Amino acid sequence: MRLPIRQGAKWGYINGCGKIIIAPAFEKAGSFAEGIARIRQNGKWGYIDDRGRIIIRPVFDAARDFSEGLAIVLIKKQKKSAYQTFYIDINGKPVFEKIYDTDGTYMPIYL
Repeated sequence: MRLPIRQGAKWGYINGCGKIIIAPAFEKAGSFAEGIARIRQNGKWGYIDDRGRIIIRPVFDAARDFSEGLAIVLIKKQKKSAYQTFYIDINGKPVFEKIYDTDGTYMPIYL
């Protein structure tokens, strides 16, 4: 069990006994799902493994938890209020050929 905790301005993780197992080093931290958790560093989202190692670099403007081996992510385009959203696998690679353009309003990601 790994649970996100906040110490000061940084987030890390504790185990079920309350012991810190991943030192607070992140701007934000999500719950673990499928052994992977989303974290935010320098304003971008990425993913860590259960030891706290970054496995998908923080390059996304928004991200959701993994489910069934996939996660939906969002990248802001050059144009103001324009985004691209797509699914990635646990290696951070897009899964489907189609990448969807969106204004960020109707999608399962909250900015």
